[in-house]
Amino acid sequence: FLITTPAYGGEIYEGIIGTPRFINPILATSEQDKDLTSLIYAGITKKDDLGNIILDMGESIVESDDKLSYRVTLKSDAFFHDGKKVTADDVIHTINLVQSPVIKSPYRIEWEGVSVQKESDTEITFTLKKPYPLFRSILTLGILPKHVWESLTEEQFSLSDYNIHAIGSGPYAIETINTVSGIPTNFVLQAHNRYTLGRPYIKRIFINSYSNEKNLIQAFTKGYIDRIHGVSPDT
Repeated sequence: FLITTPAYGGEIYEGIIGTPRFINPILATSEQDKDLTSLIYAGITKKDDLGNIILDMGESIVESDDKLSYRVTLKSDAFFHDGKKVTADDVIHTINLVQSPVIKSPYRIEWEGVSVQKESDTEITFTLKKPYPLFRSILTLGILPKHVWESLTEEQFSLSDYNIHAIGSGPYAIETINTVSGIPTNFVLQAHNRYTLGRPYIKRIFINSYSNEKNLIQAFTKGYIDRIHGVSPDT
């Protein structure tokens, strides 16, 4: 019997309308930002194809009996795209930034009343003021590398070039960004071989930005891109 199995390699060319502004899990609000953020960053947990919460960079999560405490152990093989290891310090730094009133993250409300404590380089304890049944779902928040962001003040955070030239620990890393007059028009993403859930099968993803739906459809019709989404129902 022959069984069809996926092979590593291949490329996808996808078109989007608009230009990503914040490829950053703390600031992402537009669809373009969220899509790229989900490819480049990884959290302690993530949603699978069925919408279930599974472990991503987390090795284990132990919930207290009163459901007010969660002890998280990170996987030892979690690495950022620049080769640095993901540690508890990165998680704590990320949560502190989300909770900052200066940064005004749209996800800040989800983290209100949550304190975080470092137990070791790979262990963190989250403490809640009251039980929150969906707490594991907010642990999908992408983790930022502290060594990249710690030199910036909170006022500089939203202005940083790292909001476009993002470094995460997700399934894909940014290989190159092409710009026109300083505005990103094309992103080349390369599979992250050290991603905790395994190297992605597709080697590269090319994401091309278009100013409007007409130009997007035209590029698709001419075969410049393979995939489009977010097009109006009539079209």
